Amino acid sequence: MHDFDGACKQFREAFLDSMDFITQSGTPRWWSAAQLIAAAVDALGGAHLPPNRETSGATFQAFVKKRFPPDYKPYAAHLYKILRCGLLHAGRVDKFGRSANDATLGSIYLTHRDIKPVIGPKQTLTISVPHLRKALAAAFHDFRASPTAEERTNFPLRFEIVLASPWEDQVAVDSSGVATLASASPSGSGTAFPTRMKSSQPQVLLEPTLT
Repeated sequence: MHDFDGACKQFREAFLDSMDFITQSGTPRWWSAAQLIAAAVDALGGAHLPPNRETSGATFQAFVKKRFPPDYKPYAAHLYKILRCGLLHAGRVDKFGRSANDATLGSIYLTHRDIKPVIGPKQTLTISVPHLRKALAAAFHDFRASPTAEERTNFPLRFEIVLASPWEDQVAVDSSGVATLASASPSGSGTAFPTRMKSSQPQVLLEPTLT
């Protein structure tokens, strides 16, 4: 791939379009959308890093402070330590992820009302998932329009690991759906495991039940 615009298109499909799908159905899945938002910001925060470097709280918060609308910049620590770490590590958004040095951070409450973030007593933050989705879209637009040289170079490389595995053409799937690998290692690849498997068998897509 090695193409910044192509990587951005695939990122949009993987994250933003998926959020729209699960929130515009008859039964919106706001909790799932919040998890996707947290993962998306994590990925974008590390866009400038080489593929072998991990993202961190510092890269997440720096992206929020640089690219997100002003309403969210003061709450970068809340978004990382409570929303991101809470949702992605423990499926909760109370005080998970706080350390002794984070005593000033309160909990987060999620709402589906389309409102700006509101800070309340004891630094408790109310976050609107629809509003946060729009803030992420604005941040992504800014990222796509004005990437740094490192982001333009490394973002496609980081995404290629997930979306263009060198293994996939060597994976065979039999009629019962069992996948086997044709050889121990593809030529010239340092990837340890396949990241995507291509199958000629019919794919079953699970869609949310509309009510």
